[in-house]
Amino acid sequence: MVAVQSTLAAQKIHIGILTDGPTQGFQQIHSLFIEEILRLTEGEFEVHFESAHQLDGNWSAEKIRAALQRLQQNDQVDIILALGFVSSLIAARSQTIPKPTFAPLVLDSNLLNLPRNLSGDGATSGIKNLNYLTEAVRFTDDLIAFREVVDYQQLALVVDQTVFESVAELAQQGSRWASETGIELTYVLNSAADENLADKIPGHVDAVMVAAIPRLSPAGRNQLIKELIRRNLPSYSLIGATAVEQGLLAASAPDSDWNRLARRNALNLQAVLLGGNPGDQPISFKHKRQLTINMDTARQIGVAPRFDVLSTAVLLNEDDLSGDTQWTLSTVAHESLKSNLDIQSSIAGVNVGSELERQAKSRIGPQFNTTVGLVQLDPDGGNVAVALNASQIIYSEASLANIEIQRLVQQARQSAHRAVELDIVQQATVGFLNILKSQTLIDIRRRALNLSRANLNLARDRVQLGSVTASDVYRWESEVATSRQSVLAARAQLNQAMDALNRILHRPIGERFKTVPASLADPTLMVSRQDLVEIIDNQKSFDKMGQLMIFQGKNNSPELKQLQYQIASAERQLVSNRKAYWSPQVSVAGQVSHTLDEHPNQGDSEWQISVNLSVPLYQGGARRSKVNQSIYELHQLNLQRESVEQAVELQVRQNLHAVQASYPAMELAQIAAHATEKNLELVQDNYAKGAVSISNFLNARDASLNVEQNAVNAVYDFLIDLMNLQRSTAAFDFFLDEQAMQRSVDEIKRYIATP
Repeated sequence: MVAVQSTLAAQKIHIGILTDGPTQGFQQIHSLFIEEILRLTEGEFEVHFESAHQLDGNWSAEKIRAALQRLQQNDQVDIILALGFVSSLIAARSQTIPKPTFAPLVLDSNLLNLPRNLSGDGATSGIKNLNYLTEAVRFTDDLIAFREVVDYQQLALVVDQTVFESVAELAQQGSRWASETGIELTYVLNSAADENLADKIPGHVDAVMVAAIPRLSPAGRNQLIKELIRRNLPSYSLIGATAVEQGLLAASAPDSDWNRLARRNALNLQAVLLGGNPGDQPISFKHKRQLTINMDTARQIGVAPRFDVLSTAVLLNEDDLSGDTQWTLSTVAHESLKSNLDIQSSIAGVNVGSELERQAKSRIGPQFNTTVGLVQLDPDGGNVAVALNASQIIYSEASLANIEIQRLVQQARQSAHRAVELDIVQQATVGFLNILKSQTLIDIRRRALNLSRANLNLARDRVQLGSVTASDVYRWESEVATSRQSVLAARAQLNQAMDALNRILHRPIGERFKTVPASLADPTLMVSRQDLVEIIDNQKSFDKMGQLMIFQGKNNSPELKQLQYQIASAERQLVSNRKAYWSPQVSVAGQVSHTLDEHPNQGDSEWQISVNLSVPLYQGGARRSKVNQSIYELHQLNLQRESVEQAVELQVRQNLHAVQASYPAMELAQIAAHATEKNLELVQDNYAKGAVSISNFLNARDASLNVEQNAVNAVYDFLIDLMNLQRSTAAFDFFLDEQAMQRSVDEIKRYIATP
């Protein structure tokens, strides 16, 4: 035995590791135990884990015992750490334990009849040089928790064959527990790293539990998970939520249990290094229970857990992003132009206008028609008359004015259509950025929920230790419920935003899609040009750029262009109305007619041609009224143009102010987020030590979450301001090719450089 006093801080300690067999699946957990020991003993002891002292039993209980004996007999090994379910059990049952031995993976010391000493403050092994960690198996709780997620009757339990054979007592008890719960249990044993375990699962099974299968390769584990999903079999992990992240349906043991278990083992080992006896160190370990559900797996296999179950569970992949559609800021802009129904409706309106313009032109073209009639000349009979008529307007002020007016009105329609396009692109891009903000909000509120759950567990532990009252538990229970409400509200907000964008893009309203986060590095945005950003580094340059954008906004504004065409149309109408006092209408008309007699080769033919001149004389004052009406309409349109021109300038200026504020806010938000994160770490550490109140901790947490949200959203807020600015200048960067964008950048540079 190694007896290490606290004064021998520099002593070298060599720890041998014993595992059940070669494993890739549990390598991360093994590393976790090693790292925790190194972290805890750093600065006090020089701990070594030489590869020569890391042995495995190749998945054979006999070989595991032999490897344990070799480590026990090796004088270069000071401490033995058994990091396997079988090796931990064999080490705990060893008849001779010549050196400190730690077995942190014992499944259930009561059922396995391992030594326990309950005489002190807590349970210990009571055996010199032996410390193990264990908890009573709560298999019945897992059966019930799994049934809360999905009902089942025929259960397959997948477990490593060597583990199964080593804990026969647990296997038998598991079958009894399942039977008492009304479940028929079938064991499926893993005996090879590359084994296809799914082939071993009987066809009558309607649910699967996955226990310890450390020898199965990652590829084999992935194959098992995929096959379970393909067969629509609900699955449940008994060894942590990592398997749920990989695709299993549910688990009640959080991954944090492995961290806590590794920390507890490291604390026991540290106590021994400081002179304690392994047999006097605590052996009880209480696992936390928190149901975790992979909602993507649930959707794939057609499982819909009850709302009351979802309200208390940790939900992974809660948002349905199974579709193939993926949007970026740029693709959303282009798709909105191509597919939006309002734009399609506006195009139809422009097409209608084209036909109205064509109809106006047709009125001054040749007009032909024919008539056929029965002419009754006497009571005894009648003749059939056929006539061909032709007419041509030679001059008509009203018709010529109408042609010009319809042309101008059509140009106004096209400008209105351009305004619709710009509005839709703005709605689509801002809507997409709001979706990104909603996704950020969900992530932050989920972290707040997880933080509340972790602190609820901490509060419960502190209540058991007597360091705080139950009021902290109640407060954290309230915080968990409130955080869950916030997550639900944020998800509703996200779904609403996605539905709204789908309507803009003329997609199925309920379709869910993937998103690519937007950034300032997007090459379709002019702001990604660093050479442009660098020259706008002072107020004077910014003001010069603002002047250019105000000019561009007025020059490009489709609303102003629409009013200009309407004014031109009104001016032409006024001219026409004034000419109506004296302007004649001149036309020529002709007719050829023939009357068919009842006798063959008999009948009369006639023809005529006329030139018509129509001069208006008096229309009861209507002409003067039309002139006045045109004057008033023209005045109204000029006032509207002036008002819209001011509105365009105001909108550009307001958006410039917003951009000027939101651009530096991105860096400031990051600084604030870093500071509040550090503050939260300090406050949380002090709260865990009982040095600050729960109120102070909640204040720090809320401040940190809010600032973090602001930091992430700062980029999106700036881009929203940028989209609004580009709409007010009637020019979105997304539709510029490389040459056009470079010309725009050069124009801005030249304008800023101009004195």
